[in-house]
Amino acid sequence: MMVPMSRTWQLLAVLAAASVAACASSSGGDGSGDGGTGGPDAPAPPDANTCSGLPCQAVYVGGAGATDDNPGTLSLPLATINAGIARAAAQSPPLAVFVQGGSYAESLTMVSGVSIYGGFGEFWARDGAATEIEGGLVAVRFEGISQPTRLDGLTVRSADATEVQQSTYAVVILDSSSIELVDVIVEPGAGGPGYDGGDGETGAGGGGGGQGNPGCEDSSFVCDSCSRPTGGPAGTSSCGRAGGVGGRPGHGGGGGDTGGSGAGGTGG
Repeated sequence: MMVPMSRTWQLLAVLAAASVAACASSSGGDGSGDGGTGGPDAPAPPDANTCSGLPCQAVYVGGAGATDDNPGTLSLPLATINAGIARAAAQSPPLAVFVQGGSYAESLTMVSGVSIYGGFGEFWARDGAATEIEGGLVAVRFEGISQPTRLDGLTVRSADATEVQQSTYAVVILDSSSIELVDVIVEPGAGGPGYDGGDGETGAGGGGGGQGNPGCEDSSFVCDSCSRPTGGPAGTSSCGRAGGVGGRPGHGGGGGDTGGSGAGGTGG
């Protein structure tokens, strides 16, 4: 037996059904439609309606078998984020871009009003899947942005610099406003090496060597004999680089020795 509903309850039921249908129809499509490109069902601005805290309509990027020839729908996503930005910016108003987890080797130039959301898993549930942009010397650039534009749930890395005094930037923001970075990890690469330093100045002269020992007679039988004297001690240096010791004097019929080498300095 059916129980008749009051007029008030009938109205509430109709409103609830309409609300659910509206959100479902703007969830990005299932690949059978045009993804919201205009006409009587044109999408609302991304900040006008949200579904679970996200824009209800978006261009989709990532997934197995994705290609930039796809329409960018839920079941036929694009392969690159740049293609997603271009397609989203071509809509009026611009759409958001939803990016599935993975690593994307590309540098991005953001477009005013096109927000990018990462962290989507295999079945497009936003479960925090690692979404990484591996860019060049400038991985993500915001320039001349005037509408609310958001980067959300991604890791952004720039490449290491290879040339002398070359810089690298993970995120650059120029002449822009209304920029939001939410749950974004920024990892710039290593900067380029500096130029070699110049040669150092000539150091101060070292101190003089010590006085050598006098020679002595060294013969046999009735004459005197002595051990061979040592050479003079090394000269000193203000930087800890001592000179060489003096040569030992002659002994008997032999000549004196050459003095020792000093401790060499290090290059500039």
